[in-house]
Amino acid sequence: MSYKKGFSLIEVLVYIAVMVIVLLIVVNTALLMTKAYQEMRLSVNMNNSAVSILERMSREARWSSSVNTTDSILNNNSGLLVLNRIDESEVTTEIRFYIENGSLVIKEGLSDAVALNAPGKVFVDKFFVTRIDSGISEMVKIEIELRGMLKDRIKMETFYDSIILRESY
Repeated sequence: MSYKKGFSLIEVLVYIAVMVIVLLIVVNTALLMTKAYQEMRLSVNMNNSAVSILERMSREARWSSSVNTTDSILNNNSGLLVLNRIDESEVTTEIRFYIENGSLVIKEGLSDAVALNAPGKVFVDKFFVTRIDSGISEMVKIEIELRGMLKDRIKMETFYDSIILRESY
């Protein structure tokens, strides 16, 4: 009796089928990890933009003496917040926050407007400001809606903050 060494055709086909299944699982896992990373990166960009915007607004509002209600556009989705800040030499500076080309910008006095979010990555769709005056102090309640885009989907998130103007009491 003589035996031939090697694999039969059925054994080779089974081996190839098992390898294809393993490769499909590995490729699918890699694609899912890439998509999860992109979504996580988008969330990080949106959160960083929100923190940057709200921290800057908070800092400026806390050192402001009042909200300029004449020039501000309050209770509107495309709001404009104008703060009055008085320095040590009694000079008043206007600080403006508003949406321009999908970015929330700050304009201090006569200086150029500067974007507070990462332009092109995160867009500001809503800037809603409410002024609350207690008679003793002033407060602004801020709502911003940010939009980030991946290749095939859009993510939107809303962020809130309330700030008491320190120089108002």
